Amino acid sequence: GRLTRKPGLTFGYPVLDEQGNVVSVIGASVNLEDFNRRLAGAQLYQHTALLVLDANGTVVLRQPDPENFLGQSMADRPLVQHVVAHREGTIRRTGLDGVERLYAFTAIGPADAPRFHVLVGFDSAYIFAGVNRMLRSSLMGLSVIAVVALVAAWLSAEVMIVRRTQHVVNAALRMRA
Repeated sequence: GRLTRKPGLTFGYPVLDEQGNVVSVIGASVNLEDFNRRLAGAQLYQHTALLVLDANGTVVLRQPDPENFLGQSMADRPLVQHVVAHREGTIRRTGLDGVERLYAFTAIGPADAPRFHVLVGFDSAYIFAGVNRMLRSSLMGLSVIAVVALVAAWLSAEVMIVRRTQHVVNAALRMRA
């Protein structure tokens, strides 16, 4: 803001007369530092990041750690470039803080010129922890089954083939003698 020198969002709404002429404008401003402090008290998951960017790629809102990003242009970052180029979607990328996350994002505003981009990112390791745990236990189970199958095959081959063949060989040796 020009007066406060603090990052903020200013909104305006026109007041019209009967003919549709603008009589006055009602305005309001939201101090983004206060908004981020209030958002910090909200219950976000530990492995979650919330990011709101304006149309130019400037950070309007960031949780956690807003003080390091608020009001800074991130337009040169690959994550921000992808988000600005696409209206909505998901992407797995390294975030502004260097943590790889799975992001879901959408644009707010007109389709041809969105005013804001909202991103919610979840730590990839956290998201896939349950799947990875299930994969490890499945692989352990398959390994146990494979070992049991190999032992069973070895024992059955011993009993069904090797021992019977040994009996035939011993009989042949006795006949020769």
